[in-house]
Amino acid sequence: MGSCNFINDQKDDRPSPYGGHYEIFNSILSKDPDLMLWSGDNTYLRTPDFLTETGIRYRHRNTRALPELQALLGSVHHYATWDDHDYGPNDSDRSYVHKKITEKAFNDYWGNLNTNAAGNGGVTQHFPFNDVEFFFLDDRYHRAPNKGMDNHKDYFGEDQLDWLIDALTASNASFKVVVAGGQIISDAAVYENYATYPGERERLLNRLHEERIERVLFISGDRHHTEISRLEREDAYPLIDITCSPLTAGTHQAREEGNTLQVKGATFYEHNFGIIDVTGSYGNRSLKLTIYDTQGDKVLIIQLSKKNYSTLKIKRIKNRFFFKETALLFKFLDLKGAIVLHHKKQLLLWSLFLCLCSYRRLGRRFTEIFRAFCWFICHGL
Repeated sequence: MGSCNFINDQKDDRPSPYGGHYEIFNSILSKDPDLMLWSGDNTYLRTPDFLTETGIRYRHRNTRALPELQALLGSVHHYATWDDHDYGPNDSDRSYVHKKITEKAFNDYWGNLNTNAAGNGGVTQHFPFNDVEFFFLDDRYHRAPNKGMDNHKDYFGEDQLDWLIDALTASNASFKVVVAGGQIISDAAVYENYATYPGERERLLNRLHEERIERVLFISGDRHHTEISRLEREDAYPLIDITCSPLTAGTHQAREEGNTLQVKGATFYEHNFGIIDVTGSYGNRSLKLTIYDTQGDKVLIIQLSKKNYSTLKIKRIKNRFFFKETALLFKFLDLKGAIVLHHKKQLLLWSLFLCLCSYRRLGRRFTEIFRAFCWFICHGL
């Protein structure tokens, strides 16, 4: 699973490229997934694009023509919902004049199984995969403007919420995975999170509690970082939202946003994707989510079980950069031998210092410096 896929287009993009790390798609394919879940911003409509059907369809074609994406598109089943950038303008809502055109284009290119499952327009869908069921929500088609002053304004809209609750109530799945473009459980009322629509968010959480719907897992995108939010509830199982972002779009530095439900130690601020593994015998399933970086190396492991859903086990892979980059450096030193022997002590001191900076998480900038340093030593001399 993943979100936020920006493919550079030199002729009409900003001066410095915003997308990159396209090798991530080969890393996804190397994990041999059964299907791929796209949780929004799967392509980025530019300002001219969303004004015409020609522009909208051009952007879909341009994104899907990426060479690194071809093997994944041709080998795996794909299911997608959208967020603002593949729906229309930035932060767009139900007032977007071309929403029927962009809905048709989205469905043509993604070929989702039963789009408009909620029956009132948009790209909602619902399908089972063995004894796991997936429910894709649409956070744009019926959304009231962000700037609206009504605390009870629509985000998904009443019809979509009713459909979701009915479908979840009727489901006997071991896990019920709800996929949406924006964060649902985070209580940080920032950007376009569900918490900025407090009335409807409270209504959804109350309905889930009243209906005693079990084993729901939310998956979201949008935020250009990965994190886990967990809402503990009295006399009910906790609600968990796994935000997985971005695939190839820009990243940002770690920052405090006021999400009091964020699980400590379960954040990542670089390009990444997730793999969901469901294992165990029927009736005793376990779900494991692993977050990988662009090279396919593990970053986080999150585990849930059907019988003890309230237990969330998280393992963070430490020293990731230390082992990966330092191994490359030592390989170089062994190969070059006497050529760099007189620089060896100095190189090792620098490498250990920069590894320590990365390990102590003093900022992504140190990791970038260390990677550049290793590349220069191994390829530049």
